[in-house]
Amino acid sequence: MLRILLALWRFVIPFTLLIVALGVLLSHAVAVLDISRGALDTPRSLLVYGAFSVALFLVGLVLAYNGAALVYRLTRGKPRVVAHAPAEPRPGSGGALKQYSRIGLILAGGGAKGAYQAGAMRAIWEFLEENGALDRVCMIAGSSIGSWNALFWMAGLIVPPAPDGQSAHEMWWRAIKPERILDFDWYVPLTENHFGRATPWRQTFRRLFVDNQPVRTQVTRLLAPRPDRRDRPGARVQPLHFYFTRSNVGRGLLEFTTNSWAVADLKRADPRTGASAPVVDPSLYQVLDGGDPPQALRELEDAVFASMDIPPVFPFVKMKDPVYGTDEWFEDGGVIDNLPVVFGTEMEQCDLLFVLPLNATFEAPVNRRSILARLSRVMETRQGVIERNAFKLAYLYNDLHEAAGGTQVSIFAICPAEPLAVGTIDFHKAREAGSAYRLMYEETTSELRREFANLTPKWIRLATVGPDRTRTYVEDF
Repeated sequence: MLRILLALWRFVIPFTLLIVALGVLLSHAVAVLDISRGALDTPRSLLVYGAFSVALFLVGLVLAYNGAALVYRLTRGKPRVVAHAPAEPRPGSGGALKQYSRIGLILAGGGAKGAYQAGAMRAIWEFLEENGALDRVCMIAGSSIGSWNALFWMAGLIVPPAPDGQSAHEMWWRAIKPERILDFDWYVPLTENHFGRATPWRQTFRRLFVDNQPVRTQVTRLLAPRPDRRDRPGARVQPLHFYFTRSNVGRGLLEFTTNSWAVADLKRADPRTGASAPVVDPSLYQVLDGGDPPQALRELEDAVFASMDIPPVFPFVKMKDPVYGTDEWFEDGGVIDNLPVVFGTEMEQCDLLFVLPLNATFEAPVNRRSILARLSRVMETRQGVIERNAFKLAYLYNDLHEAAGGTQVSIFAICPAEPLAVGTIDFHKAREAGSAYRLMYEETTSELRREFANLTPKWIRLATVGPDRTRTYVEDF
């Protein structure tokens, strides 16, 4: 907690000074009004004075918060952004992936634990590149911080431009600070359900993926025009489909944003009538229209920040219903599905998935003193259960497809194990995030070389990496 307060000194110091100033003013007011002990000698007068003092303190608390929030916003500066040209895939001669034709990545949510995921992503990129399989990656899906990490894959910013350098992805994680992702917002009791905004984080998005022309070109290349606006055959197919989840607050349903117009082509037989029906209700997803790149990039920004709209830190994200055009409110996709494997199985029918959970290891020391630690443990355990259930559904998918003679999916999965150097809310731990990145990069590289050849759809297991680099395996899905 002390480290968090130190990281937020731009807010904590003004808040403390304003509270002290309020106390001085209150003490001065009591002296000026000459409120003596004798004036408080009846229960009624004491109650009135006490209620007035409490009310004045609460008003002062709100004013101090808003004053400190203003100072924070004025002093934090702009987030530092370092980018480079998108990586050009180098030809690889390895044959470890020759049997796979449709490859996907599934990225879980987990807040600042995304540093671990980022390191694993670099190892996977290099493994695919070495085996000449980057062009067979047909999809990437993310929830919460997984959506943010997915952007770097889409933009070609996963690997460094020089072998001994750092990628834009790694540099972002090594430089994380609260002021680079969070602004304290105005707060009036009973009118707001959040205390921050992602303004600096959105500024980073624009500087990295919109204002940087080579990266912008790389991202917009993934967008295709609406089918009725195309004038050439084959324009429906993009080189890489992305899926960013979000939770509809009002409807309590999982929705997503994608660049795949082919979602509308997915049909199934209605069990009641036998008629053809869409697999996904059209009101549950948004497809970005590549015919208007500036608008598509604005919608992509909203989609990513809706996916990682951590409650109650950030306000709900407002987006239009894709069918009816009404306003809908969204928050973190991890609230409903923190590991969206379904997009790689039922939606894209991949035969190989790289799955990177962040909460699927359960064992942790019991903390009996901290309320914050207890709430964090409840959240992480719940997310871990959701992630393990995703593996169970992958098993069910394979069983059904084996019975029907369809394509099954092999899964390579790796996850950091407790105790973690970086927790969900630890966006103030830049040094630890850099170490977490390096740990998972090196251990994922090693795990791919040692165990990838043993993958089979009949056996799904999760490798877990401890802080001492000890690897264990979870198979009881």
